[in-house]
Amino acid sequence: MKHVRNVLFVILLLVLLSTSALAQQEKTRIGVWNFDAGELIPLDANVALSDVLRSELFLTGKFAVIERSDMDRTLQQRRFQQAECVSTECVVEAGRILGVEKMVSGTIGKVGVTYTINLRLIDVGTGNVERMAKETCRCEIDDLIYVVGAAAKALAESETRAERQARIERERIAKEEEEKKKAAEKKAREFTAEGMILIPAGKFLMGSPEDEGADVEHPQHTIYLDAFYIDKYEVTNAQFKEFVEAAHYVTQAERDGWGKVWTGKGWPKEKGANWKHPYGLESSIEDIMDHPVVQVSWNDANAYARWIGKRLPTEAEWEKAARGADGRKFPWGNAAPDGSRCNFADKNTDFEWSYKGANDKYKYTAPVGAYEAGKSPYGVYDMAGNVWEWCSDWYDKDYYIKSPTSNPAGPSYGTAHPTRGGAWSVNVDNLRAANRYYSAEADFRVNYLGFRLAHDAE
Repeated sequence: MKHVRNVLFVILLLVLLSTSALAQQEKTRIGVWNFDAGELIPLDANVALSDVLRSELFLTGKFAVIERSDMDRTLQQRRFQQAECVSTECVVEAGRILGVEKMVSGTIGKVGVTYTINLRLIDVGTGNVERMAKETCRCEIDDLIYVVGAAAKALAESETRAERQARIERERIAKEEEEKKKAAEKKAREFTAEGMILIPAGKFLMGSPEDEGADVEHPQHTIYLDAFYIDKYEVTNAQFKEFVEAAHYVTQAERDGWGKVWTGKGWPKEKGANWKHPYGLESSIEDIMDHPVVQVSWNDANAYARWIGKRLPTEAEWEKAARGADGRKFPWGNAAPDGSRCNFADKNTDFEWSYKGANDKYKYTAPVGAYEAGKSPYGVYDMAGNVWEWCSDWYDKDYYIKSPTSNPAGPSYGTAHPTRGGAWSVNVDNLRAANRYYSAEADFRVNYLGFRLAHDAE
């Protein structure tokens, strides 16, 4: 056997061992016992392999290993007989004499041409075997040095009984949480019409007469829609919070670290603005959980819709739900807006277009359903004012010229999506049910833009 080469290798590793005394103080202090190999290998080979094991365990970075010379000296002073010590109880007794926390002992066996090395990490305080490792090799005796190294690494990486129990408990808790999450998601996806209004099948007038509205609202045309459901109210902060927590969803504003905030002259980026902080980091939704959620992009709204098993309404569906079948200008009829019907730019705001003759009681958003007199013919609330609402379609300013007359779903492609209904920040004209003034790209978010959802009736 090439003992000289192996012993020189061991000596080199022991040099490394002796240079790290300070680092060892913070690690588990262990003693390494000679292998129980019977007469399978010579004593000097056993000693060499045990020293390799000692060095390899040190190199894993997890153990402070007592050096052989220190171990032998201490045991000799106590007249402890190492040669006859192979049982767990005896190895533990040696560990107590050495003052270490753990002892590593091992066996070397051979069946045919296959060597097997078994290692045990024994707790000196309890006498329990905490870790075990096993390596086999169809090899010559000279190659056992590499098998010992592999076994040492395996022992260091194996789990103690306590670690295994802790891992099993963590996995159990994680599995339970995942099952709860899946159950919540399944429940959310199971459609219920609760909180929604059934809009009956039939025709309605879409768009504005020639003498009213902008070009994008012309021509006024008759559309047929199948029956569908639409949310009675805009999606609130409380509802969106439930989704975020259940689905662990992060909005685009949160990912990017900013949202846009309307100043009356533009939409500058505001650091920290998102659905939880609609106007910036200093703002909060804590006291407005029943207000419509804002700072949500079209992508965010769609994510919520998929989670709850609904969808965004088309422009046609939104407009019919807002104005009914008789072509009225506003959800409540043709009378001009006032503070009892909707939330818009009134005396509580300070824009150039603010109408100081009205008082809707809110500077920004209002609680959903706050304006009983502003309901649509079908009983849908806040279809005028409060927040603009995302629709599912792509936006095309000329779509009405070529729109199908039955269940139009918008163009097949585009760069922006329509928003409808006006908001707390707009003038009276933008509250009209037919208004198509505003569209935005899918990642746009601002403090006056929210959504409500729809669902097929069948």
